[in-house]
Amino acid sequence: MRLFPGLTSCAIASGAILLAVSPSYADELARITDIQLRTLGDGVQLILITDSPKIPDVFQSTVDNTLLVDIVGAQLALPDGNRFQADNPMISVESIVIRQVRDREIQIQIAGDAENLPKVYLDRAPEALLLDVASTVPSAPFDEPSADTGDTLRIIVSADPLPRYEVTRTTIGTRTETDILDIPQNVGEITEDVIDDQGSRTLGEALRNTSGVLTGRAGSGSRATTPIVRGFETDNLLRNGLRDDTLRLSVGLNNIERVEVLKGPTSVLYGPGNLGGTVNLVTKVPEEDPRYDIELLAGNDSRYGASIDLTGPLDDFISYRLTGTYENRDSFQNFENTEFYFIAPTLELIKTEQTSLIFDFEYLNSRTDETAPGVPA
Repeated sequence: MRLFPGLTSCAIASGAILLAVSPSYADELARITDIQLRTLGDGVQLILITDSPKIPDVFQSTVDNTLLVDIVGAQLALPDGNRFQADNPMISVESIVIRQVRDREIQIQIAGDAENLPKVYLDRAPEALLLDVASTVPSAPFDEPSADTGDTLRIIVSADPLPRYEVTRTTIGTRTETDILDIPQNVGEITEDVIDDQGSRTLGEALRNTSGVLTGRAGSGSRATTPIVRGFETDNLLRNGLRDDTLRLSVGLNNIERVEVLKGPTSVLYGPGNLGGTVNLVTKVPEEDPRYDIELLAGNDSRYGASIDLTGPLDDFISYRLTGTYENRDSFQNFENTEFYFIAPTLELIKTEQTSLIFDFEYLNSRTDETAPGVPA
């Protein structure tokens, strides 16, 4: 990846990279005169001390489990040679090597262990490009360079991916796991993180995150929905790639891993449909690591409820997942009440690199009294 002069920001989800840089100055070299490695509470801090505040161009790439950061417009001027190496500086990082690869370019090689590819977060403080090495992404804001180190170049490497909403690969439009940039259709994907962070309770509320999509005749707060995609009302709603007409009436959203939207007439790839597009709901599957989520809900208009999401292994071969929701609420209009039950148990009996066998079941009961969109009781 090349950061061109004048670029002020860049975000790429596939590499979990966020950059904020100022214009580079090709005519002036940033001379690295010293390299320090300091222990932090959650890792180590790599400090490259430079005698120039100018920001060089940065390239980033990966080879197997090694992260490569090439800094163009920089030169090592260390008192003991033009190479630095630290072995096993922290958990999940096997080595950090800094060397001069060309006259105006240095390369930082950060090798992860066999199970982790290092992930990078870069940020810019005044007069310096900042990077840190840590086991987790720091929650506190970045500090300005300290007085005893001058202008610094810091590197932040995390064993855990950064929380991001961007999606780089999807199955919608091709039925295969494909990079979105390689799909010649307009697609959108709403992730579980977006649904959870927004507190969406209905499919209509989740669909508001996709451009060109409206909730249709029903309000976004209604359990029923007939989406309008690019101006056409569509009833082409899929569940794991298969058409399911019951989804127009109600959806148990806490069992949804992601919502995929294929826009335009290419939606005919999924059989009879509408010119506007297709909406595909991908359900959650069992996970190997145990996790137990319980959520309680209370709000205006006598609204209360609860939801669960439990998953983990039953033995060495079988995994399970159980999601469920109960919600009861009145309305700002008199004589209106909605009660919603939903439960979805799932068993994964076979999971290999070539084959998976999953049994899932959903039971949904949605009862509404005296409710009509936009019409008072």
